[in-house]
Amino acid sequence: MNVHTDESMGFVQVGCMIADLLRSDERVKPQSSLTDFDGDFGEPIIFTEWGIERNDGSTLVVLREARWPRDPDRDCEHWVPAPGFNYKAWREQSNG
Repeated sequence: MNVHTDESMGFVQVGCMIADLLRSDERVKPQSSLTDFDGDFGEPIIFTEWGIERNDGSTLVVLREARWPRDPDRDCEHWVPAPGFNYKAWREQSNG
């Protein structure tokens, strides 16, 4: 698997399979999004940030995604928190 690091975001890029796995967790919900079909803020994009609410009321961001609605040949992109991402550790941490 190719892993790309985006240091400015503090996230690493992952494939669709990891993103699908995260979104399949019933606790993972959209936390924020930007839908800009017309490109008013730059390139037309659908950006979604996914997370879970922790018991203390804070949100743990677990996934960021981008899709380009006007470019069907461009692949979607998914990022998880860096450095590295351990799904098992995330599951344990997200419970409290």
